[in-house]
Amino acid sequence: MKQLSATTYMLTIAIALLFTACTKENNVSPVTTNITLGAPANNAIIALDEAKQAVNFKWSVGPTSPMVTYRLRVWQLMQGQNGTSAMRDNTPIVDRNTDVNTISVLGMLTGPCKPPYLCDFVWNVAIVERDSNGTIKETVVSTTGSFSVN
Repeated sequence: MKQLSATTYMLTIAIALLFTACTKENNVSPVTTNITLGAPANNAIIALDEAKQAVNFKWSVGPTSPMVTYRLRVWQLMQGQNGTSAMRDNTPIVDRNTDVNTISVLGMLTGPCKPPYLCDFVWNVAIVERDSNGTIKETVVSTTGSFSVN
């Protein structure tokens, strides 16, 4: 394996920094404009035994920057709530960042669903980026998916 010379290495770093600066300066987001949820499928029913072990989440995206971070969030509905109110009023039971478009969540459901908690869940995925001030912002948010555990 051939090693890069110090000059080639520094030139590579300079080009990467220049690209990043130009992208931020021109407000160009290096990511796609949509996220398509895949699994669990919308309105899927997952067996209780399976959900107690792991729930697999998967989504697809169009062309993205190689340095994209995804944020997966899952909310559990309570009695009298729909997905929108659960997302607005409840703390997500899963809030994880990942660099890939699939994740297995272990131990998401630890016991039977008892009132006021339902065995109904909603989820979404967002692409998150840091702006020039270091503030994290969501640039693209998927539609909301739902699934139940039975």
